[in-house]
Amino acid sequence: MNIIDPLSVAWQAVSKQLFQNFRFGKWFALGLSAWLANILIGNTGNCTFPFNILNVLLDVGSKSHSSSGLIPQWPQFLASAPVPGQATTPDLSQAIGGSSAFLGIFGVILIAVVVVALALGLVMLWLGCRGQFMLLDNVLHDRDQVIKPWKEFRKHGNSLFLPFLFLGGGNIILIFAVVIGVVAFSEVPGLGNSVETWVWVVLGLVCMLSVALVVLAAILLMLVREVGSVWMYRNGGTAWDAMRRILALAAEKPADVVLYIVARIVLGIVFWSALMLVGFATCCLGFLPYLNTVITLPVSVFRVVYNVELVAQFGAEFDVRIPGTPAIPGLPPDAAV
Repeated sequence: MNIIDPLSVAWQAVSKQLFQNFRFGKWFALGLSAWLANILIGNTGNCTFPFNILNVLLDVGSKSHSSSGLIPQWPQFLASAPVPGQATTPDLSQAIGGSSAFLGIFGVILIAVVVVALALGLVMLWLGCRGQFMLLDNVLHDRDQVIKPWKEFRKHGNSLFLPFLFLGGGNIILIFAVVIGVVAFSEVPGLGNSVETWVWVVLGLVCMLSVALVVLAAILLMLVREVGSVWMYRNGGTAWDAMRRILALAAEKPADVVLYIVARIVLGIVFWSALMLVGFATCCLGFLPYLNTVITLPVSVFRVVYNVELVAQFGAEFDVRIPGTPAIPGLPPDAAV
């Protein structure tokens, strides 16, 4: 696989589409498609759900030892803090019906926040799957349409949503289970000294296996997003068909697939570095949702063209540059969600 020549092709495409006959309207319209597509790679400005949940859990785990003495005592503190000189004044705990009632209310609010966050995360993920095809179509045809590709790629986006829902959701659940299990296990007083050695070995193996599964699922989702979407655009199959074809491709051309993954990881590092640079160079205005995508639109277009050039080397069925390729291949009627 040639990973060097596509760099010049992608740069020429960026120059032609964005800087020749420069139009602000095109940048903002195409930026909307790019913003939707970038949801799948986490670049939406400050929209980092659900990835920030893991950071919160890890932060809680790291601070648990220093705060373990405080947490059990704060309800009693609220219940036993009378105002000096006013012994008959009800304390805060009594005012809200007792600490147990307060904890119940707090639990309900916490659950509601989690449910709303999950719902928003699913909506954003669904939008991102549709945007993946919108951006691909606009870049391939050098246009900046929004409504037309939004409607025409409805079935494609809905089909792509399912692997992200199941694999991505499974990844999040597995991460939660491992982190919560490790934190809970380490918080039991004296447990580390009383557990047999083989138990620690088993726990270590489980953690290593979980990490391996998370990494493999993340790589598979990346391949479905970047290679599978191109295959679906070219052949009109479902996301599950694309996943099966990707697995077969990995067996047929393992070296090319590994080189592709490495090239995309390196490009991703450069991509995120450019985003950070632009964000700080614009006094953090470049981190605002949608605006950051418009400012860094050349990076998004470069990423799409470079990916198309790489994927085309897997064979004709992955080459959307072929003259006469239908812009909107049809999906089977039962493929929509």
